[in-house]
Amino acid sequence: FPSHDRKPINQLSNEKRKMNRQVVNARIQGTAADIMKTAMVNVYRELQKYDAKMIMTIHDEIILEVKDEQLDIVVNIVKKSMEQA
Repeated sequence: FPSHDRKPINQLSNEKRKMNRQVVNARIQGTAADIMKTAMVNVYRELQKYDAKMIMTIHDEIILEVKDEQLDIVVNIVKKSMEQA
């Protein structure tokens, strides 16, 4: 775009501001989804050593089924996998 067409965001029309927010939001959500997928793959690989199953995901949460005696170990695995994704 030519520089003379650029306006500060507060001078854009409502429709243009909406489009701008959508573009920014799509990039953020796409990146978050990629991070979550990486974390899920890492968690799945690590859980193969234990009697634990990944049941579902909801947004940025992973729902697991874990035996009580393995809970602390699996919590640490999930925490580490999600933090390092």
